[in-house]
Amino acid sequence: MWQKVLGEILGNGIFAVDDEQWRVHRKIMSKMFSRNLLRLSAVAMQDKLNQVLNIFDEKMKESSSSTSNTCTSSSNNNNGFDIDIQEIFFRIQFDVTCTVTFGLDTDTIQNNHQEFPKAFDELSSLCQKRFLDPFFEIKKFLKFLSFRERRIQELTCLVDTYAQSIIQDRRKQYDTNSTSTSTTSTSTTQQSQQKFDLLTMYIKHANKTGEELSDKELRDIIMNVILAGRDTTACALSWTWYELTRHPDVLDMIVKEVKEVCCSSGGGGDGGVGEEEMDFSFDTMIKLKYTHCVALEVLRLHPPVTNDPRFAEKNSMLPDKTLTPAGIGIDMCFYAMGRKEDIWGEDALTFKPERFLDKTEPSPYKYPVFSAGPRMCLGRPLALMNMKLAMAILLTSGFKFEDQNGHDGSYTWSLVQKMKGGFPIHISS
Repeated sequence: MWQKVLGEILGNGIFAVDDEQWRVHRKIMSKMFSRNLLRLSAVAMQDKLNQVLNIFDEKMKESSSSTSNTCTSSSNNNNGFDIDIQEIFFRIQFDVTCTVTFGLDTDTIQNNHQEFPKAFDELSSLCQKRFLDPFFEIKKFLKFLSFRERRIQELTCLVDTYAQSIIQDRRKQYDTNSTSTSTTSTSTTQQSQQKFDLLTMYIKHANKTGEELSDKELRDIIMNVILAGRDTTACALSWTWYELTRHPDVLDMIVKEVKEVCCSSGGGGDGGVGEEEMDFSFDTMIKLKYTHCVALEVLRLHPPVTNDPRFAEKNSMLPDKTLTPAGIGIDMCFYAMGRKEDIWGEDALTFKPERFLDKTEPSPYKYPVFSAGPRMCLGRPLALMNMKLAMAILLTSGFKFEDQNGHDGSYTWSLVQKMKGGFPIHISS
């Protein structure tokens, strides 16, 4: 089903295949998500968050200038600006994911009008609409009957062309680095910078094992990672800010912990902490215990992937003796599981990060946000680290975040649980 609906994006990648194909993908990818990759991602995430803070600074200056040029009272509403924070998080995660996968900075933070990101977004959106169209397979076959299917074909060509150019470039770089000797410190530095993007790592693995990886296989692998890495974490961060604007006490606890753990001088004053005093490395993020609990609690109540369908390959039986005939579909609703009182207690609907504090993390079968069993999400540590980095850097920046419009918590149906209408917030100093 996934391949039929999302085949133009997923191809034969890890999310669209089963059996031996899936096992091969899983085996290779499990070796890729190393601490080196997490450290690379942490550096890329910090860079993007700092870019966002620079944009916030510029907007604050514009706001202050505009306010000073009008005869006003000193109303707090005139201090600051409004922005869709969900849109910002999607741009951040697209750039970070492309850096980690392609080794390429797409820079949608500064320029959101580039061809590849826009094509990728539109292609994802159009493919997802097939889920709601019972006749999509007919339209897919008879493309001339459907504008959507013709457009999907056009966008697929554009995305494939871009991806192929990057893949060919990485193959050439790998061949050049493999045949040359590291005789200077400069070449050594360049190799270390190129070494840990996923695309280069896959090429290196294939050459080392003697396996053949076609450009199409590499393209499918990378597209799967971008689709999963960008959308899920961006949604998780959007819902994090939704909860933090409603729970200032939790926000204060995060800021307190970050200053204690990340500040080299052991703490700070009431305002933002200078960037030079802070350590936001991957190894430091591991030490943020309370902030980690906040991330877990957000994901419990607002899982980016709300449900996950599975189909029985043969007649079987669930632990409660329910028969599952071959071919039957079973939909696991993570959203409902995260809110059930018989699993989480009477306060299941309460945002309470302390429920995870100083305790062993719950079984993935109780907390299935990252799935469980053989298909447990490999990107779990990456997603949690990026969430903690965003909270650590943005919340100690000196900016205040307010939901002055009062978002009602509704979401838009798609592959991930996006906030409906985005999440416009007011940012002030």
